[in-house]
Amino acid sequence: MLHPPGGGWHYSSPGYVLLAHVVEKAGGTPYREFLSDRIFGPLGLTSTFAGMPGGEADVASGHDAAGQPLLSWELDVTGMGAGDVWSTAGDMLTWVDAVQTGRLLGEPYRSLMLTGHARTGGGRDASEYGYGVFMGEINGRRWWHHSGHNAGFKAFTGCIPSVDRRIVLLSNTEAVDTSALDHLFG
Repeated sequence: MLHPPGGGWHYSSPGYVLLAHVVEKAGGTPYREFLSDRIFGPLGLTSTFAGMPGGEADVASGHDAAGQPLLSWELDVTGMGAGDVWSTAGDMLTWVDAVQTGRLLGEPYRSLMLTGHARTGGGRDASEYGYGVFMGEINGRRWWHHSGHNAGFKAFTGCIPSVDRRIVLLSNTEAVDTSALDHLFG
C-alpha cells in the first residue's frame, strides 16, 4: 500500500481495470454489454461503446504527435475499464448532464461521486478526487472534471455547475497540448 486508507491519493488505471472485472462478475454479463444495456442505452448515448472498435462505424483513427497513424491500446482485456470508452462530443455532453442532474446516479450516490474524498496534491483546479472525477476551483467556482488518454487520442470533460458551463474536448492526435486551453479558464 502507498498510504493507509484515507491517508493519501494515487490515480490507478489498473484499479479501474479491476473494477471493470468486478462489474462483470457482479452483473453476470460481459462488461461491454453491461455498460451498453445499463448505462449507455438508458441515457441515450447512441454513439458510445466500450472496448475495441472492431466493426464499429465512424470511429476516428488515432495519430501520434508527428501525425502518423497510431493503433489503440488493447481494450477488451488489458485496458478494460481504463480508457476503453469511445464516444462523441454530443454524447459526452449528454453524459455530463446526466451526472449533474442525477439521471445517471440518484442521491446519495451522485453527491458521493461529486464530493472530494482524497486530496490529490494538485493545483486548485484539481485539488480533490471524488469517485471517478477530479474537483477543485476555477475562477473561484467549484467544478468537476476528468481527462482521458488512449494511444492516439486525448479527451477532457468538465462541468462548472454554478454557471451551467460544460466543456468536452476530444482529439484523435497526441499532438494536442491541453495547456493551450488554460486561457479558457483563466
